[in-house]
Order: sequence, then C-alpha cells, then structure tokens
Amino acid sequence: MAKKSACKQYSEEAITSCIRSIKAGKSVYAGCKEFGIPISTIRYRLSGQWQQKFKPGPHSVLSTEEENKVVTWLCGMQDRGFPVTREALIFKIAEFLSANSRENPFKNNRPGRKWFKAFLRRNPGFSLRTPEQVSTASGRVTENDIRGWFETVDNWLMKNELREVLEDPTRVFNDDETSFYLHPSTKEVIARTGSRNVYEIEQAAGKQNVTVMFSFGASGVVVSPHVIIPGKRIRKEVAQGFPSDWGLGQSERGWMDTHNFREYILKIFHPFLVRQGVKFPIIYFVDGHSSHKAVEVADICQSLGIVLISLYPNTTHITQPLKSEWRKVVEEWRLKHQAGERLEAIRKKEADKKEIEQTKKRKALDRKDAKMRKEEEKIARMEERERKKKEPKTKKPTRKTKN
Repeated sequence: MAKKSACKQYSEEAITSCIRSIKAGKSVYAGCKEFGIPISTIRYRLSGQWQQKFKPGPHSVLSTEEENKVVTWLCGMQDRGFPVTREALIFKIAEFLSANSRENPFKNNRPGRKWFKAFLRRNPGFSLRTPEQVSTASGRVTENDIRGWFETVDNWLMKNELREVLEDPTRVFNDDETSFYLHPSTKEVIARTGSRNVYEIEQAAGKQNVTVMFSFGASGVVVSPHVIIPGKRIRKEVAQGFPSDWGLGQSERGWMDTHNFREYILKIFHPFLVRQGVKFPIIYFVDGHSSHKAVEVADICQSLGIVLISLYPNTTHITQPLKSEWRKVVEEWRLKHQAGERLEAIRKKEADKKEIEQTKKRKALDRKDAKMRKEEEKIARMEERERKKKEPKTKKPTRKTKN
C-alpha cells in the first residue's frame, strides 16, 4: 500500500471557495467533502485563533519584501558576471541580521542548510549550478561568446537605468593587475653546443612577485597605481621610496587579495574620482579575480556608487588591448636591465654588507680591549694601595727647641 504524502493536497483557492460556500448556508461536512479539505482545517480557519498564516511551518526570518530584495541582488550579481555562492549568500544574510537585530533561530545570525533549502523552495527560480569557466586549455572564446556578453551587460544596464553612463567616457573605468616576478623564468638561452648543465642563478625567491594594480578611464585619465609587495610588513625605507599618491600594500607572496583591493577602492580609486569631480554612479569593468567577487567589496562599491561589471573570462587579450602593449614595454625593460647588471648590483650589496659586518666586529673588539685595559689599570692601582699600606711607617725626626 502506497504511503500517503504529508503535504496538503488542496490549494488556498479551494479553502476560500469552501469557506464561501459554508457561509452561504452549506454545512461544514458537505463543504469539506466537496472540496477535499479536512474538517479540522476549515474549523480552524473559521475560529478566532487563525493568525492569517498561509504557509506551513514557522514564520520566515526575512519578510517577503526583504527576500525580494535578496532575489534582485542575486539576479544582478549573476548578470554582471559575479554569480553568488551559497556561502556568500549566507554571509550576506548574517551581515543583514547583525545590522537589523531580530529574533531568529540561527547561531550567530548565520543561517544553516535548512534555511538555504527553504529559501530555494520559496524562490523556485534559483538552483545550485556549477559556473561555466572558459579556459585556453579546454576551449576557445568565440565571437558569439563576446557578443553575448555585451548583450547581457547592455540589457542589465537598461533594466537598472544605467545605460546612459556608457555615453559619458568620464564615468567608465577599467582595472587590471600586472605581476612582476622577482625571478621570472627564462624560456630559452644561448649556450655552447654539448653543454650538459645550463643553469641560471636565481635572483630572488621563484614564487614571489610584485603586483601592480592600474585603473584607466575611457576619457584617457590614469588613476594612481597600487603596489603589493611580498612579506609580512612594509619596511620604512621601502615605503619612503614610493610617491605619496600611490597605494602600497603587502601580502605573503605579493599577490592581489580582497584586503588590498578594498584598500585600493577606499584610499586611491574613490578619492581620485572625487578630486576629478566625476559624476556618480560610474561603471568599473574588472576581471573575474576572486578579490573582485568578495561580498564586502561589492557592498563597499555599491555604497560608493561604483558599479562593478566582470569581463568575460579569458578575454582580457581582446577586451583589454592595453595588456598586449604592456607586455611589450615590460620585455623591453627586461632587455635593458640584463641579469648581469642585476647580479653585479647584488654582489656589490653583499660586499657592502660584509664590510659593514667586519667594521662592527672591529669596533666590538676595540671596545673589549679598551675595557680590559681599564680593568687592568684598576687592578694595578688597587695593588699599589695595598702595598703602600703594608710598608712600615718611618718616624719623622723631632726638632729640639732651645731653652
């Protein structure tokens, strides 16, 4: 025998029709039998205890209006190329509940798995999907892909009444990060025929690099860059060597991260826009790096009137033509600063460091010798005093006085 479903098999319209027929004179039993509704349900609806709650289970923590705003946010983030993960949505809800305190069953205002499943049931237009990622190894970006991206972005801008921003070049910006490896790997070198071992002296740690973030406006303006150096702290002499209007940050290996991107927006990019008198909101095209997708960054940009839009994956060589020219400039710089010159500078630095250490050692030995000489002189003076104390004292002759 098949197990009966626990879900109700009737709609709110059926309940409304049943109650209407009962109020018209039909008996409760006859009305419930006609519409297939339990008698207990109709009696509860007709009593004064019903709380005008149409859905089973406990009340939703968020109101219908608040959930609609969440749905709009999810759709907007997806259309701009920043699809939201389950963890990001939960973080967003927890942040909202912390700012808008209310009674809820969540631990530390953080919803769990059950809330997320219930949210998807209440909003059937969403589901968990694995985002499509285009890579040079697995496929090629076609012209239709890029045209489709332009169409999607254009539709989203028109829907949100931001299409006019693109007509003003002073309100359109693009950012990109460029990494400078402290020891870039050399592809090919010229060596003697028959050489067994051809090696290259490593100038620095192989996986460390310096990242520089640039932003350019469609009107031709250039925003001051933000430089990220490797290490746990920034040395004072290094910071003093940078221009005052540049951004300076650090990370373990010199890579871009959420903290540095947020600091760049708050301390470099947004103040630059204010000084230039740019009209807000502005459109900011970025790549799909994880630091650009963080919820905290999205919230800061939204509050400042900066609309982030992600470029189509792996198309920066097409959508960012400056990138190819930049590589040429970097290669020319490397040719002008050959490894031999860098190695000579390193050797000179090591020699200077060694000479300084030897000078310190000599000064330390001189201070030690001076201290020992003082101790010896002190001991000699003490011995001289002891010797004088032990010598017999001679009586001085007395002079006779005349009577």
